[in-house]
Amino acid sequence: MKLEEGLRIGRLFESEFTRQAHIIGYYVVRHYDQLGITGTKAPITTGPFAGYRLPDATLMRDGDSFWVEVKYKTEATEYRKTGSLDHGIDTPNWQDYQKVCEISGQRGYLVIGEGSTGEILAASFEHLMATPTRLYDGDVHFKHGAVFWPRSRFQPFGHFSPQTGQMCFAFKPLRPVRRDIFAPPEKGRAARDRHPDASQATAISSGGLEM
Repeated sequence: MKLEEGLRIGRLFESEFTRQAHIIGYYVVRHYDQLGITGTKAPITTGPFAGYRLPDATLMRDGDSFWVEVKYKTEATEYRKTGSLDHGIDTPNWQDYQKVCEISGQRGYLVIGEGSTGEILAASFEHLMATPTRLYDGDVHFKHGAVFWPRSRFQPFGHFSPQTGQMCFAFKPLRPVRRDIFAPPEKGRAARDRHPDASQATAISSGGLEM
């Protein structure tokens, strides 16, 4: 696939994610609209000592807000030493996303569209931070290196067709116990009341979207 075609699908992927988020009631701040004329300069938040790159969007609803980075990838990357299929993002961006979450107190998610399979995958930043990573310090495809995670650590989050542009993001529950895939963490008694079956709750949390 040519670079221009990948960029076109990537922009479509971001726009459709926003449109479907609107349908179920989310307000969206589209940071990717701040990329500038060339589309290569990431939006940043400025501060007293440093600025940090922002994820693509902030979603807000019912007094809750969180960050979302939305990526289109033509395929997973095979790590030849282990045969693992991985997905990754630029190392400087990942470091800044973690810092932005720390500063804001908001959680974050990484959503990936995989062109080779037509699957949409997602994982929380917190889950990825707790997952062993593979660091790439080369400059092929990633100017300043990259951080990779096994594809198996992401949860299914919908499907799409690169040929037709049809996309379906699974904002609605993937399993009966989930109200919303981006629902805020539940703690204490409320969490126990919602998940009386502890083993079931644990199985869901391993997907990375139940924090």
